[in-house]
Amino acid sequence: MGSHILLWRSPTIRKPCPPLPVGVERRFLDTPGGKLELLTSLPPQRTGKPPLLFVHGGFGSAQCYRNYLPYFSSRGYPAYAVSLRGHGESWQPGFWRMFFTPRQRFVEDIVTAARMIRKQEGEVVLIGHSSGGGCIQDLVSQGLEPVAGLVLLAAIPGSGSFYVNYNWWRLDPWFFPRLFWHLCHPRSPLSSTPLVKAAFFSRGFPEKEVRKVEAMMSEWESMAWPNGMMWKFVDPKKVVARMRRMLVVAGEVDALMSVRIERDLAEWYRNAGGNVEDEVVRGAGHHLMLDTTWEEGARTLEAWLERG
Repeated sequence: MGSHILLWRSPTIRKPCPPLPVGVERRFLDTPGGKLELLTSLPPQRTGKPPLLFVHGGFGSAQCYRNYLPYFSSRGYPAYAVSLRGHGESWQPGFWRMFFTPRQRFVEDIVTAARMIRKQEGEVVLIGHSSGGGCIQDLVSQGLEPVAGLVLLAAIPGSGSFYVNYNWWRLDPWFFPRLFWHLCHPRSPLSSTPLVKAAFFSRGFPEKEVRKVEAMMSEWESMAWPNGMMWKFVDPKKVVARMRRMLVVAGEVDALMSVRIERDLAEWYRNAGGNVEDEVVRGAGHHLMLDTTWEEGARTLEAWLERG
């Protein structure tokens, strides 16, 4: 049922780029390692609204925000989404180099994009999903780039992801036997269409749409990235001291980053003195920006931005 062939080396023919939505353009940023893909969707004229920089999670890419980019640019927000190294159309490390790539390298990729945007548009509102949400918390904790705000979409908690991994095991009891059978290949937990749907989407999300998402997923992933977030990896007081406001968003039926985990994350930052709001998107799974109720999630984010 929709099994995926696990690759250990780069295919001789690279997958074609998925077509971009109307109003979205692709550009590339130079870095010492290679080029980073940056998708952009800009309003026809300057509105004074802050630029938004969207960051994907594991096995994702800038294409995860194909719905959000035109939505927000049509409302006056300069909208950007970056593909971190090894994802989307960004430069591709080999299997083992990617396997051991630490979180800090991905943080550096985000800094590259945020700094470029700040010089052109002003400080960004950083919006990160899942492991990308973990990265942006780390970026702010380290004080690597000033930001206008922080939005965590079904994000790995800065306090640690132990219970996220526990949820994945509960969802898929064959997680570890399959992982060992696949020789610890990073994509083992997402090696079929049913596994991808169960982890990332609500039950009502069409299977044909799941397959489209699968086609955009990277063939392998860094294991140092999620493993380095198993336990507390940011200082919440430093995070809240370096940003003015935060929004934490959970998907109502997210099987991995549950509503309870995300609410606890928001409370963790409130207890550190942060100006933090939290919201739940009804009917949404983990990939709430692609799921059937993605527009409700976009409206939730837009309402928070407008209150700023």
